[in-house]
Amino acid sequence: VGTVKIIQATDGRSAEYTLPITECEIKSSWKHLTDTCKLTFGKNIYYTDKNGTKVSWLDKPVVNSNDLPPLLLRGDKIKVELGYRYIKDAKTGEVLLSNSVFEGFVSKIIPGLPIRIEAEDWMWKLKQIKTPKKTFKSAEVSAMIAELTVGTGITVETGNITTKIGDYKTGGETIAEVLKDLQG
Repeated sequence: VGTVKIIQATDGRSAEYTLPITECEIKSSWKHLTDTCKLTFGKNIYYTDKNGTKVSWLDKPVVNSNDLPPLLLRGDKIKVELGYRYIKDAKTGEVLLSNSVFEGFVSKIIPGLPIRIEAEDWMWKLKQIKTPKKTFKSAEVSAMIAELTVGTGITVETGNITTKIGDYKTGGETIAEVLKDLQG
């Protein structure tokens, strides 16, 4: 059993609901700096709204409509859970065991049937934020990144590790591009 929970909508619409998925591919690698997730939804699916009510996705707008808000938008925060259902016993009934395997943001919606989306982890947010034109003197990586991410909701955690890189100049590239440059 695979589900996607839309946990934060980008445009303020009420969007806490769960969608069943038929295919899931997750790639995670420090070399690429970004964890990615590709999801496929069935043709005849239902989503569960925040009240636990099952609602047919048939004839609902996925992205654009004049009448109804879309179910998914680029930038929506999602959580992917995978697991299985089983019957424990007659008294308990069906049990669902699942684990969270990915959390990130919708980066691409591929229209058509079946509906497919692509998502990226927090690096997607860092790809949206431009750096100021600034020279960081005797820069320490975690302090520099912490300064660049102020006000974004992103927290930099490095433990007790410090990496000094000398002077570092930023000039309008994204924070993700800075990290890629630092990676070498």
